[in-house]
Amino acid sequence: MKAGKQRMALLRIVAVVVTVIGIIGIAAALWAEKKKEQQWVSSNAEITARIKPFEEEKRVLEKQDKEWLQRLENTRNGGTCVLLGFANANQTLTQDTLQIMTEYGYRGTFPLQNGLVPGSSPELMSMEAFHGMLGSGWEYVFQTESPGGEDEEQWVQQLDAQIAAWNGAGIGTPGGYFFSEGQSSESKEEDLKGRGFSVWAVPQQSGGYIGNLEDGVLPVKTVVVSKHAMTMESALTNAISKKKSVAFLFPEVTSQIEGDGEAITPETFRKLLSEIKEKEMAGALQVMTYYQYYQYRVQCQAEAEALKLEYEIFCQQKDARIKELDEEIRNVLEEYR
Repeated sequence: MKAGKQRMALLRIVAVVVTVIGIIGIAAALWAEKKKEQQWVSSNAEITARIKPFEEEKRVLEKQDKEWLQRLENTRNGGTCVLLGFANANQTLTQDTLQIMTEYGYRGTFPLQNGLVPGSSPELMSMEAFHGMLGSGWEYVFQTESPGGEDEEQWVQQLDAQIAAWNGAGIGTPGGYFFSEGQSSESKEEDLKGRGFSVWAVPQQSGGYIGNLEDGVLPVKTVVVSKHAMTMESALTNAISKKKSVAFLFPEVTSQIEGDGEAITPETFRKLLSEIKEKEMAGALQVMTYYQYYQYRVQCQAEAEALKLEYEIFCQQKDARIKELDEEIRNVLEEYR
């Protein structure tokens, strides 16, 4: 009996010792794990601190790359430009229209149509007024309607007759030509090129453009402004917000509005130009003629191409430096494996 009690006491002691040893073992394991975790945290923080400068330099390089791309795009597109065009060359253009445009310091683009020489009919501007407008910076373009539709041969004959009539009157061939709605074609553009035209435009609302065969075409949204379509203000705001250019085409500006025509009054015209001038003074846009705009965009393209060469050099240097930085990071990580 006594021996049994002694054995039970011994078992209890052993159990206690085992429990204590187990607790100590668990505590030691937990302490070792904690120490290992602390060492890992410490080493991880050290790794992070060591590679941080490399990562930051990579981020700076990537940011610079995005800035370069944005600069290229801005240079290629240029700023917002407003083109002021007029639908005819009658006497009203040299009266109310010219006076108001001069007040704002603006010059516009107008067509001479179908072989009509200034002063050749009562409703057209005089030859003196025509040369006066050109001398003050206005520009004119040719515009030929095909008498029998869109027959290529008829169109060329009409064009040549028009050029001959204007050369005979001492006017000469201008730099630009206006296509009518749906009139443009590559063969007609070749005809224009062969006759000395350097640029042509399609001033239409459904998809206007300006350009030539060598340099391609530049889309230009056209907005016809009349008393029935006073959309200029919203088109202007939209062009500025999207950094696009827009052409405004004015059918006629006159104080003698009759019937249900498309003309606008001088008061309305002055109000529209005031809106343009306000935004121009704020640096939001530039006002140009069609040919000035074409030359401006060609210059933008040339500047973008030159800038692209600089960007390519930057990219080579950037890629080489990022490769070096990645190697530095790998070396640091290798030390802690």
